Amino acid sequence: MNPLRLPISSFRRKVCVDFQMTPFKSSSVPVSWEHLSHEWFKDFFSETQLLNALPEDFHFQMTIEPQQSMYLVEITGRMNPHLECARSLTPFQTIINFKETCYFIQNSESDASPVVGDKLLDCYEFEGEFLDVKEFLLDSLYNSLPDRPLCQPNCKGLCNECGSNLNETFKCPLSVPCSQLLLSVH
Repeated sequence: MNPLRLPISSFRRKVCVDFQMTPFKSSSVPVSWEHLSHEWFKDFFSETQLLNALPEDFHFQMTIEPQQSMYLVEITGRMNPHLECARSLTPFQTIINFKETCYFIQNSESDASPVVGDKLLDCYEFEGEFLDVKEFLLDSLYNSLPDRPLCQPNCKGLCNECGSNLNETFKCPLSVPCSQLLLSVH
């Protein structure tokens, strides 16, 4: 059985799924690295350099709770991906904690989106006797990545004149701005 395609018959009560690099022993449904062999996951893990991650670099837990004809699914986790700073282009790693919640709704009932408090929850459809959580899990992973990752909160970026990393150099290493230097060559 593919643990990312879960039989709804096993959800008479709240179920917990744990994921680590090796199956988690106390989980009611253990999921391991091999179960994330889908092409989408390989792309994500390659981009974030988590392909050869250590167990402490990537872990998530998913709970699935039946609610009438719907299923509330929540993913919480932690990962330590390799990213590139949006300002200085410096590669760096950062720990990201994430939590995403959605509902899985039978295909014929997908007209309304559930609201919890004042938050509209994402919905995924399912047909038949299985919940395929692959898409929701991947969406959760990508949504947890920062839009503009920074190597440090006060990153200064690159010099507009010469391209030097201003986090390493406090001023442009050229005594004359690059734009004036280029004009004098012509």
